[in-house]
Amino acid sequence: MKNNNFLEIIIPGEPIAQPRHRVSFQARRIYDPLSNIKKKFTLNDSIISLPTESNHFFNDKPMGVEFRFFCGRPKSHFKKSVKLPPNSVIKPNFLHCDKLTIPDIDNYLKFYLDLFQIINLNGKNSDPIIKNDNLVINIKASKFYIKQDQAPETVIKLYNIV
Repeated sequence: MKNNNFLEIIIPGEPIAQPRHRVSFQARRIYDPLSNIKKKFTLNDSIISLPTESNHFFNDKPMGVEFRFFCGRPKSHFKKSVKLPPNSVIKPNFLHCDKLTIPDIDNYLKFYLDLFQIINLNGKNSDPIIKNDNLVINIKASKFYIKQDQAPETVIKLYNIV
């Protein structure tokens, strides 16, 4: 059952997917290609809805996460016309199509769950949003193409499991 307290974060821009780890044969190590992006990532442009009680109600408690990824459309989904600005009108046969292309939804999940173990809401000295992603026991995720006048974004809702 969901608690009434939840944290909702809306991150503007195209959702980011976690790529496969790379192998460096010269250095003889495996590395994360996005590790520098995760360290520099900030929530400055994001819309954050905090719970009324506390910012740290996720610590050491089982939690659930809902992800909604709104992805940009490919150019082939738009009508081409001299009179219309580019990428302005979606073709009728693409209005209600599902996003079935790569990146896979699990790669989006991996990136944001890893990210929330690094970044925090209150500044450099506070705890990360999620101490460990093994506390997440319920995940609901969906990926969509954006609608006509919508911008790409990621909507994430975190809540305690009671």
